[in-house]
Amino acid sequence: MIDQFVNDPNIMKHLDAISRRRTGDPDAAEELTQETLLEMIEENYKHIGQFLHEFRRISLNVWKREKRRQDKIANVDIETLTYNTPVDVDQVIDRLPPTQREIARLSYSGYTRREIAHSLHISQRDLGTVRNQIKVNVEAML
Repeated sequence: MIDQFVNDPNIMKHLDAISRRRTGDPDAAEELTQETLLEMIEENYKHIGQFLHEFRRISLNVWKREKRRQDKIANVDIETLTYNTPVDVDQVIDRLPPTQREIARLSYSGYTRREIAHSLHISQRDLGTVRNQIKVNVEAML
């Protein structure tokens, strides 16, 4: 467990410094540190080097995922939303079959194809097939 590391103030200062360098913002750094530690909580790290290496790796993934999510929000065309029929994305996703629903939620949350395939224990090729099925089903609903 990570308790032995997060209870050490010096280690927490080091984690905060890593996050601050990555984000450039103290508030965002604190959020990144917390999100990263939440993802690491179930793992068993034997020594500090392994823990810090994983923190750096996972915090980079968390930071990239958040940036992708923010970019998606920033790229929404307000005029399209205003003039097209409003669609509740959650309602559309809820109407998908369970596997497609889970993949759609993960994708919409900003996870990469590789991360989704890994978490669901399927190949990226199979994931592509399911994503195509999602597209067909969503288009049929609209």
